Parts: sequence; structure tokens; C-alpha cells
Amino acid sequence: MNKKAVITGATRGIGKAIAKSLAEAGYDLALLSRSASDLEALTSEIHQHFSEVEIITFAGDLSKPEEAKAFALFIEKQWKSVDVLINNAGIYIEGGIINEEENVLEQMMNLHFYSAYHLSKHLCQGMREVQSGHIINICSVASKEVVKGASYYSISKQALYAFSNALREEVRKDHIKVTSILPGSTYTSSWDNIDLQAEMIQAEDIAKTILYALSLSFAACAEEILIKPILFRS
Repeated sequence: MNKKAVITGATRGIGKAIAKSLAEAGYDLALLSRSASDLEALTSEIHQHFSEVEIITFAGDLSKPEEAKAFALFIEKQWKSVDVLINNAGIYIEGGIINEEENVLEQMMNLHFYSAYHLSKHLCQGMREVQSGHIINICSVASKEVVKGASYYSISKQALYAFSNALREEVRKDHIKVTSILPGSTYTSSWDNIDLQAEMIQAEDIAKTILYALSLSFAACAEEILIKPILFRS
């Protein structure tokens, strides 16, 4: 029986690279994106190469807490437990605290932190029953150092990082691993108008890093992995 992995923000950039890599590694996938058509396209693309992989999809907006909870319940109805949860959904919005529009912080916290909280809380129950599982949170270099001009992004990613550290200590006794991935500037479609792709981390680099973390022995946990470009600085 294939292992089962849940990926949020699955149809673009880092999430898409992770989904394709885990499919190649033989994982069944539960994929979330805001776009049903993007989910259909990705499912078709993966099945062209890995027809035996089971893929279930859910179109939802994780900046809305009720949709994060609905996704968790959807997975629980489909699968008794999952082996891997990858909290990847995110958005980068520049701006400071004083002059920022209303509700931006709430949107960022819901998407980066509360969605991971709700999904982890629900799916950890099944992991505890089997005494095995791995939660991977896609944090950021901003989780440790505020990015100038992106205060709310930094705040929300630091909350996710703190959550990872707290959750790890709570579920360690249940043999559940929690890994924080902290990428620097990574090339995605957001950078299409800037000719710096060759100097940036590639989405596939993050996917390979996750496969490495998943490949460790039952006794070993990569608690935190920091990845930075050699030259590029945003």
C-alpha cells in the first residue's frame, strides 16, 4: 500500500514540484489549491507518468479557517490516516505595519499559520494512532529575520516557525516528526518578469530537500533545514 501525503498550495511553484516528486516516489496524494481547474490539470499531468498513484483533490481557500477545517474533514473521510502533511500554501505580500490595508495581517496569519494549525491538529490524531507520521512546514528565512518591507509576511512565517517548534516537542513521544524548511528567495511564477532565475533556489530544490527529510531512518528527524541562494539576495 502506498504511503499517503497531503500537500497544500499544490498546483504551482514549490507545491507542484513537491507533488510531482512524491508521486514519483510512490506516494498517494491529497492536493489542495484554490483552483479546481489547476488541480484537474496537475492530476492529469501526474497520471500520465504515474497512473497507479491515487490522487484526491480539494479546491479551497486556506485564508478562510472554515475551509481549512473542511479540507481536514475531507481527508479524514477518504483516508484513515496520512503519513505526511506538507503545509506549503502561502502568499508573499509586501508592506509595513503602519500603512498597511486592513485585514492583511489576518489574511496572512490564516493562510500561513492557522491553516497549518488546523490541518496538523486534525491529522495528528490518525498519526498518533499508528505512532508514525511526518509534518513538514514550509517556513522561510523570514521566520528568523524580518524581511524589510514585508512585515506581515515575516510575522506570519515566524508564527508558523514557532508552531513547528512547539508541535515537535508535543508529538515527539508519538514518533511523529516535524520539520521546518526555511527557504530563501525561490524561483516561482511570481518572479517571471525578473531575469534572475538562474541565481535563485529552484522549486525542485525544495522538493529534493523534502525527499531527503523523508528518507531518514525512523529514529532520525531533520528538525530544521535552512536553504539560501549562493549569490542572489532579494
